[in-house]
Formats: sequence, C-alpha cells, structure tokens
Amino acid sequence: MTAVLPALAALSVDPASAAPTGAPASPASPARRRLLAAAAGLPLAGAATHASAAVPAPCDDFYEHVNGAWIAATELPPDRARIGSFDGLRQRNQQALQDALRAALADRRQLDTPGKRLAADFYASGMDAAAIAQRGTSAIAPLLDEIGALPDRAALVRAIARLAELGVAAPVSIGVSPDARDK
Repeated sequence: MTAVLPALAALSVDPASAAPTGAPASPASPARRRLLAAAAGLPLAGAATHASAAVPAPCDDFYEHVNGAWIAATELPPDRARIGSFDGLRQRNQQALQDALRAALADRRQLDTPGKRLAADFYASGMDAAAIAQRGTSAIAPLLDEIGALPDRAALVRAIARLAELGVAAPVSIGVSPDARDK
C-alpha cells in the first residue's frame, strides 16, 4: 500500500511539465499515467497497452474507445459475474486481512487488546470447519422449533418480526436507506 500512494499522487502531475511554484500543475501525460498505474498495479480503463492497439474514434464507438483496451486485456474469472478495479482492491484487502489474522493467531502475543482478541477469535471460529459441521444447525434449533410450532398467521407475523430483530431477513427485509433519487 505504501508504494501505491506515491504512485497515485504522481498520476496527476508530470514533473517534466510542472509549473512554477504557486502555479497550478499540469496533468500527467497519458503515457506517464499508464506507466505509473501499471507500476502501482492499477489498471486504467481505456488505456492502450501498446502503441499498435487500434482505438476507435470517440464519435464512432465511445464505449469501445473508453473501455476497449481494458476489456481486451481483462479476463473475467469463471466464478465471477463481473470484475473491475474495485474487485481487485477488495480481493487484495481480504487477503491482507486474512494474512494479518492468521499471523495473529499463530503468535497470540500480537493480540494485545480485547478488540484484537475478539476479531482473531471470531475469525478462528469461522475457520474451524470440523466444529461447524459437528454443531450443524444446533445454534438455530430453538428458532426453527419456534417457527415449526406456529399455530396461526398472527403468530407468523410475530415470528417474522422476531427474526427481523435478530437481523434475519426472512422472508422479507426491513431497513432504512436514503432515497436513490435524492441527490
């Protein structure tokens, strides 16, 4: 991450064309942006990967003009419906978190605060597949029994409300969010 931040900052300014002190800096050239983005591991949509890449004119096919090189150079993994730069960031972040939690579990001296111990123990509980399989549905058995013993429709409404209080979105989910059209 420390190597990415300077590269991101450098993407916006080309030192060769830097303006005098106090004047606004000029944007980096497209070639410099591609070079720095590649060094930081950040793909740029629409950035031609080599000089011979044919890019249609924006008025002919704007989508292909902007995204064509990235689409041609990016393979969609078979287990995903989409892929993008934020997916890569999320995957790298998940890997960094897993590595940190595994290292902390290997050396519990790193768990020097209650929050760190709680996070590591929570992670470990989800990784113990044998214990999870052994417990099966025992943790939710009381709820399943309660649902199975519902006497009427009014009781069903109360059961759904109880599930919502527990954070279970079944069969409906109730929540509060900003209006999608509210800008």
